[in-house]
Amino acid sequence: MRLETLLASKRFATFCFGYSKAEELPIVAEATSQSALNMYTRYGFVVYDTYSPGGNQPTTYFIVRDWRH
Repeated sequence: MRLETLLASKRFATFCFGYSKAEELPIVAEATSQSALNMYTRYGFVVYDTYSPGGNQPTTYFIVRDWRH
């Protein structure tokens, strides 16, 4: 990944976390790979539901990060 992309991602995360805290709103997202889920959990997200369509379709993890985190 390019340095510019990493810096932009960091700025976006900082903005989202700051906005969430300022407005006292949770951040809700979803992940469809274990690596994405691992990244989100490093930032304080927790899984609140999953959907497994079966076959060779990926499981969808529904995740949330409380604004107080």
